[in-house]
This record gives sequence, C-alpha cells and structure tokens, in this order.
Amino acid sequence: GASAARALGYGPRVIDHIAPRVLQTSRLTLRPPTLDDHDFLGALHGDPELYRHAPWARQTDPAAFALDFAGRRGMWAELGFGYWVVLDSAGEAIGFAGLRPAAPGRLNLYYRFAAAARGRGFAREVARAAVAHAAEWLPGHVVEAVVMPGHAASIRTAESAGLTLAGTRRHPGDPVEVGESLVLEGPSTERIDALDD
Repeated sequence: GASAARALGYGPRVIDHIAPRVLQTSRLTLRPPTLDDHDFLGALHGDPELYRHAPWARQTDPAAFALDFAGRRGMWAELGFGYWVVLDSAGEAIGFAGLRPAAPGRLNLYYRFAAAARGRGFAREVARAAVAHAAEWLPGHVVEAVVMPGHAASIRTAESAGLTLAGTRRHPGDPVEVGESLVLEGPSTERIDALDD
C-alpha cells in the first residue's frame, strides 16, 4: 500500500500534482478504485481461473483483501498514482491494472482482467496506456513486469507495451519450488522541460 511506498522512498507524488487520474483509451476508461469497487475486486482477485499460473497468490481471506484494497486506494491519495479499475465502453468494471512502486526508481506494471474480458486485447491496451502514463508523469522510473515463465499471455502483454526481458528474480511471496520469475522492463525516460530550437 501507500505506507510501503513511503518506506521505499517514494515521498514525492507524480509530477506537479497534475497528472490525470482518469485515462481514456480507444475502448476503455481507467479510473482509481472507489469503495463501490470492493466486491468486484474481491471477486477478481479470488477467481481461481485468473490465478492458474500463481494459485498461491489468489486472495481468499476477506480481512487480508480488505487491507490490500485500502492500501490500493490509499496509494492514490498519497502518491497520485496506482492501479486503476478498468471499465469497458458500457461502463462495466472488467479489470484492474496500473502502476505501483516496486523499488526506488522502479514501477511495477500490473494487469488482471475478468475471465469474460480476456482474449480481446484489453490488457495490451491498458499496459500501453500505463507505460505511456509513466513516461509522461513519472519520468526517471523504469517500468517492470514480473511474470511467471509459463505465462505466455502476460509476457506478450508486457512485450506489447515495450518491455523487454531484463533477467529473472524470485518474486516475494512465491513458493521456493516455483523458481524465479521473468523480469521485463522498459527504458527509463527523463523529463523534458524545454525543446531545443
């Protein structure tokens, strides 16, 4: 949550405190989570179908999910960025995706979509929007996605957003026997305040 972000050294918010909180893509709206999203996000993060590649990470404890949900909302209040609820063109919540501090100078790219919304390119669309948002409003940060080696769809999504394989590492909370996850990352971008003539 937000307090973990502070512990990682993320004191400042996004540039100038004016970054847009809501993003529009060609088919989707991305907005910060509200209290009304609790049940949708609880179901999303508890769905065993969505956690085939990491069943141990599925959230089944309501109290633990409530703390996580509060932390995700608090990150927006404290830092001005975080994970968005993804809405389709009809205004229905279909996923949860965005950026969170991973380490100083690094942002984790995350995307998870309801089973009915998968296979339609929504994750790719959102991942690209999130990476572009980071380049514009969080310059100097490297965007990374940490993915299980066998999760081909997630790897393709990260690659479609411009991330490339940078190495491997053990993801905190993963059982030792699953080994290391792939780390895909994008280039760090710097803020441009003026253009040369």
